[in-house]
Amino acid sequence: MLRPHRVPARARPPALRTSSGLGPPCAGAGNSARRLLAQKPQRFPGGQVRVADVTQFAAATTICAALVEVDPGGMRKLHWHPNGDEWQYYLSGHGQMGVFASSGVAGTFDMRVGVVGYVPFAYGHDIENLGTGARVDHEVVATTRRGGAQ
Repeated sequence: MLRPHRVPARARPPALRTSSGLGPPCAGAGNSARRLLAQKPQRFPGGQVRVADVTQFAAATTICAALVEVDPGGMRKLHWHPNGDEWQYYLSGHGQMGVFASSGVAGTFDMRVGVVGYVPFAYGHDIENLGTGARVDHEVVATTRRGGAQ
């Protein structure tokens, strides 16, 4: 049987500062939620991205999240994260992710709706859209940077 647990006042985290910048906070959620789809996307040839990091969302001091949309035939360009692993959850479409390490370890992975992807920190990776519609995934990267997405 589960019993309610009270957190002592001294163990409670401090109140969050007010978020400012892109996208409104969720109604009634204070600074603990953000409407990512209400945020204006950053557009690039072949797709767009919406990012929630500490520059837009005060609660995101050690994590960055992104909603990435890649057009048919488009590619999320080769990149890496020097300070954190990347987790992905595929919401729509079909893609192929290439991942490689400086040690020569490499792989290609089929990414479809419902798949969780993982890329260790500092591994180079890219993701190509192989489908006929948009490929959409949610990406999360732990970060030690306090200045925003890495």
